[in-house]
Amino acid sequence: MIIHLVSQAYRRRWCQPLHTAHGVWRWRQGLLVRLENDRGRVGYGEIAPLPWFGSETLTMAQDFCTHLGSVLTVEEIEGIPDCLPATQFALASALEQIQTITPVPRVSMASHCHLLPSGETAMEAWRPLWRKGIRTFKLKLGLDRLAIEMALVQALVAALPAAGHLRLDANGGLSLTAARQWLTLCDRLQAIPDRCRIDYLEQPLPPTEAPRLWSLAQSFSTPVALDESVATYQHLEEFCRLGWPGPLIVKPAIAGFPQRLRQIWTQYLPSLIFSSVFETNIGRRALLTLATEYHHYSDQHQALGLGGEHNFEDNWDSLTPDQLWACL
Repeated sequence: MIIHLVSQAYRRRWCQPLHTAHGVWRWRQGLLVRLENDRGRVGYGEIAPLPWFGSETLTMAQDFCTHLGSVLTVEEIEGIPDCLPATQFALASALEQIQTITPVPRVSMASHCHLLPSGETAMEAWRPLWRKGIRTFKLKLGLDRLAIEMALVQALVAALPAAGHLRLDANGGLSLTAARQWLTLCDRLQAIPDRCRIDYLEQPLPPTEAPRLWSLAQSFSTPVALDESVATYQHLEEFCRLGWPGPLIVKPAIAGFPQRLRQIWTQYLPSLIFSSVFETNIGRRALLTLATEYHHYSDQHQALGLGGEHNFEDNWDSLTPDQLWACL
């Protein structure tokens, strides 16, 4: 099968810069790809790299697509090297749309986890989201002094309704001492009746601290989730094989070929939480397709990490793939 490839770069600005332990993020940049076969079937994909998570850079992806040219084969898509995981995901997802007719996946707002702004703003930001049906919220840690952030989390847990869920994400930025303090606090808060649930502490230590991460996971009742540690399918499979006891955050858009993820969940039945990398609707549709497949296969139904949409200055989140492609 002969496939025609066209790509277009995009750049979109956050309404408010996103602060993480990796730094301040003001723009989201990526590459949209459009595949069309000789029968006129069209598929869209999105290359949304995160180099600090171990993916290729945008420049590497652009250079590779230029090297592929405008006409390619299925074998060339299947042969994209592992050093380009975001490119693998984008082109393979677009190819699957050409090869298989799949309905547009839909999930309720209750299935979303929404990222709250940092600092005291979080104390009010959750309320309008709750009225929209969102029940799970995420808060970034490591952006302020430990005592200030702990006080904020205690106040937030007290304010949220008992049906709420809170996830704490350190992006690997804590010391071992601070991680223990956080898990001690979480265990104490969890023991208070009629309070919202703390789902987990996400990636308290950097991926290089694997033995200490295992120790933390086995020492506290609050689950420890891994994100940066399982950014690639190779590392994800390793933690699955070893029996990691907590949730594993998977970001399909930067992990590689979708079929590899299917093989992992079929073999190991891990507790996976699907998370975005702040893609457009094109990348998000591919993520939701995979997440829907996983939820049909597994009895795990935890909220998806999709709360970054609607945080940009444009209206792209309301556009179909055809409309988004046309406006670039």
